[in-house]
Amino acid sequence: MGKIKPILLGIFFLMFCSLAVAQNQWTAEFRPGLNFPTDEIAGSDVKTGFGFEITIAYNFSKNLGAYAGWGWNEFRANDVLGELHIDFEETGYTFGLQFNYPTGISSLSYLFRAGAIYNHLEAEDNSGNRISDTDHNFGWQLEGGVSIDLSGGFNLRPLVRYRSLPGEFEIGTTTTNADLNYISIGVGLAKTF
Repeated sequence: MGKIKPILLGIFFLMFCSLAVAQNQWTAEFRPGLNFPTDEIAGSDVKTGFGFEITIAYNFSKNLGAYAGWGWNEFRANDVLGELHIDFEETGYTFGLQFNYPTGISSLSYLFRAGAIYNHLEAEDNSGNRISDTDHNFGWQLEGGVSIDLSGGFNLRPLVRYRSLPGEFEIGTTTTNADLNYISIGVGLAKTF
């Protein structure tokens, strides 16, 4: 029993040290944004959309990390199919690498992200009934902006993103191209822990 106590104390000390070293390697972020489609969706001209994303990031080093998250975005169609108003809803997952680069100003750094998305697009009528769904597909995104340090481990992150998601709607026997390409401008609030 006398030999076990130093071993347990050593294990506890190693666990405490690893937790202390791991501080400030995780970041949780909430990012609302406005989305500007660059093309039609399924032949419909769409208005500026809005949405949000929640991500968790782990920093391998001071400048490089990986992120993963979930998001929801909505777009309204300008045109009307008969009496039917169409909304397009994109939901799904995002993951990739992020790079933080200091600007020389202590509270400001550049933030760049490149990654994949695994999302799907739904077409809904004005009652919220699903008309069609693309199923989940892989797409990609690029993102850049700045990270502004605030007090208490919080960061404000104004970012611009380009996102591309391929897809097709099947309505009856008709298949329609439903590619979604847009630019998103948003401001995230992140907490490092």
